Amino acid sequence: MTRLRDEASLEQKAAEAMVNVLSDVMSDVATKDFVRDEIAGLEKRLDSRFDAQSEYIDKRFAEQTAKFEARFAEQSMQFEARFAELQTGIERQLAEQRTETEARFSQQSTEIERRFSQHSADMEQRLSKQSTEIEQRFSKQSDENQKLAAELMVRIECMQTELMRTLVVQTRWAVTVVVALAGLYMAADKLL
Repeated sequence: MTRLRDEASLEQKAAEAMVNVLSDVMSDVATKDFVRDEIAGLEKRLDSRFDAQSEYIDKRFAEQTAKFEARFAEQSMQFEARFAELQTGIERQLAEQRTETEARFSQQSTEIERRFSQHSADMEQRLSKQSTEIEQRFSKQSDENQKLAAELMVRIECMQTELMRTLVVQTRWAVTVVVALAGLYMAADKLL
């Protein structure tokens, strides 16, 4: 204050006021130590907050991972259950198809055998009837009967040829049906 008064030629009151103002201003100005302490405090608070934030993020990440794993396990179980249901359904349908195919194959085979037996019996009966008629006519008429017998024998041979042709055709038809049914059965078996 004395320097201001003597060197600056200020009055006592003005010098005192200026000193008071300067001292107030200087008290508000931070020192290096104060700034260092403040920065260290801020760094500690920042580190503490960063650690807390990292801990919170790790915790949330662990929670999300656990939720994801639980949902994934749940989804896997649902997929496995659905897959098992589908597989069971497919196996059931294939078993039904196989049973139906076997039943139809058996039914078709029985029908073929019945028709073949019936046709054979009819042919045998017709041949037997024809033979009996021929023998009766042959015994009644000698010369004419011999001519008729020769004609009838030719007709019998033709009928036998026709019968054999018919039997061959029916046998081929039966074999074709059996082969087709066997193919269906093998295809159904492959599907299983």
